[in-house]
Amino acid sequence: MLLSPYARPVSCLGAVLVLTLLPLPAARAASDVTVLNDDGGWCWFQDDRAVLDARTLVVGSVANGSRDKDRQGDIDIVSYDLANRRSLRATLHQNLQSDDHASPALLLRRDGRWLAMYARHGNDDRIYYRISQRPHDATEWQPEKVFVPSASSRVTYSNLLRLKRDRATTASTISSAVTKTPGSRLDVVGRPG
Repeated sequence: MLLSPYARPVSCLGAVLVLTLLPLPAARAASDVTVLNDDGGWCWFQDDRAVLDARTLVVGSVANGSRDKDRQGDIDIVSYDLANRRSLRATLHQNLQSDDHASPALLLRRDGRWLAMYARHGNDDRIYYRISQRPHDATEWQPEKVFVPSASSRVTYSNLLRLKRDRATTASTISSAVTKTPGSRLDVVGRPG
């Protein structure tokens, strides 16, 4: 799905291929592989996990604390500049939950700012989200906001999308642990601007 003329989602496997196979000649050593996050996990149930914005790859993940116990459950966004091969990590939420299902979904909004959405794995009724400070820059973020669909909700797996009928509206499908029906609820979380 093409999000805009300058951004496109990539699978995480695709991101690995972009960083390890395409820019490197066959003769280069395995040590030339770029590590985007030394403690980052994600699962297949939320999208998009990685998005290419011009020459910057933006990847969301959750830390399990394997290298640094203080990072356990941190929700991270890594921005990797393909031109200069530099990465910056921003932590959106410290110690949310050490579970790959808490990994953030990403969307590049029409105003160029990033939206990241994440939730614990069925433990509570809260969906957390943050919007980047500046267009096309995922290194600094506005304060976290919380959306509660209902007091009885138990949510997980964020999947961000745009509604075709209303080009200004961003929405998220979520899975509810109460009904156990993936994508059973569609909630508007904000308008760009």
